[in-house]
Order: sequence, then C-alpha cells, then structure tokens
Amino acid sequence: LPSPEELWRFFAIYQQEADPSASGFAGLQQTSDIMERSGLPTSELTQIYGASDLDGDGRLNVPEFLVAMVLVARRLGGEALPGEAPDELVEACDDFADTEEDAAAAAGGASDGAAAAAGSAAGATSWAPTEEELASYRAFLESSGHPVG
Repeated sequence: LPSPEELWRFFAIYQQEADPSASGFAGLQQTSDIMERSGLPTSELTQIYGASDLDGDGRLNVPEFLVAMVLVARRLGGEALPGEAPDELVEACDDFADTEEDAAAAAGGASDGAAAAAGSAAGATSWAPTEEELASYRAFLESSGHPVG
C-alpha cells in the first residue's frame, strides 16, 4: 500500500497540475501529460488510466488519480501491471481523499497540500523507503518536473 507521504506527493501534483481549477476532476489530457513524463510506454499508461478510471467517465477524481499515480510509481519500480486496480489500493486512496476533504472542511476551504503533508509527516510513524523505492520515486518526481534535492 502507498504511504501517506507518497499519497500527499501525488495529491500535490493533482492540485497543482491535474486540477488547478479545483473542479474535482482531472481530464484525460491533463492526466496523460503528467503520466507520460514517467517514460512508460503508451500502452502501459493506457492500461493504467483504464484501471484507474473506476467509474468509466473518462476523467479522474482525486482517488482515481492517486490510484493511477501509485500504479505508475509501482510500474517504474518493476512491478507488473494489474488487470484492474487492486481493491486495497482503491480503498487506501478513497480513505486518503476522504481525510483530505475533511481537513479542507475543517480549515474552512481548500486544504494546503504542502502544509498537510508536513503535518502528516510530523505525526507519522517511522517509515523509511528502500533504496529501490527512493530511486523510483526520485526518477518519477524529477520526470514530473518536481526536482528532488
């Protein structure tokens, strides 16, 4: 399952690039532009998008976008693509999105992903990625235009 930190990073990409107008949805073009920076073959990205668009409406809401990004990251890490999004992954992304929406409501508006990520990391249990995961995350984030320092 993805870590909270990983989901916050992908959520920040969603807010900044996939749905900057906060419509609640990222269209195929926005999502494709982001996913293509991973360098994965178009056929794999098409499979990931299809598996992530859980309601089949041709656009991705927050949980669906998170599922897509996790699948891209896992594929970059060498994992095989599933035929459909695993239930436990969908549930984790749904739970994260529900938590983010609750935080936004409590704050009286849109939540600040960076502040929430910092708060999440501060209260998180100890977690350390493997070297392979780190390399995969760095490569993906850098290819997405998010330099890793």
